[in-house]
Amino acid sequence: MENILAVVQPDKLRAQIAELNEKAAAPDLWDDPSAAQAVTSALSHRQSELDRVTQMGLENPRLFALTRTALSSLGRVDHAQVPAVCAAHLLKTLAFAGLRPSLDVCVSCGRDVEAVPESGLMALSYQEGGAVCAACRSSVETVLVPASTVAWCRALLSSTFAEFSVLRFCQQWVSEHGGANLKSLNFLFTCGLF
Repeated sequence: MENILAVVQPDKLRAQIAELNEKAAAPDLWDDPSAAQAVTSALSHRQSELDRVTQMGLENPRLFALTRTALSSLGRVDHAQVPAVCAAHLLKTLAFAGLRPSLDVCVSCGRDVEAVPESGLMALSYQEGGAVCAACRSSVETVLVPASTVAWCRALLSSTFAEFSVLRFCQQWVSEHGGANLKSLNFLFTCGLF
């Protein structure tokens, strides 16, 4: 961690931001529009850079340990297992952040979801947060997901890092509940590696 801080130098960035904030607060800043634009642009750039490399006050030893384990696993697995480790880490991180999908009980009524053969399809609502039973399906927007994918997600959430392939499920889940488009997953799907 100290090596990362030495390269990133967040204290230097904070000092630059403080200096630029002072310049931006000057009453005569916009007397010279090109200079004002340079100051505000530099300030925005430095703040963005600091935001990318720090999350002050959000340190979490459990999340760090989870990520360390995932990265260590990536160093030990075959190339074909990399997507599985990534999916496992992503699902476990989402669960840790309170975004765990409900895969065993209906998100609409709370009843246990009836078993679906692994070769079948399971009704799932990304928007509502998980599985939907047959009785509630007509009142909730759902998609049909292979039951085997849901089974892998259950296994990922309850096991250690192992070979599983549910990256597309993770991508859709993050999009719906995290409000983010994971560019790294988009890259994996379009680069031809998987």
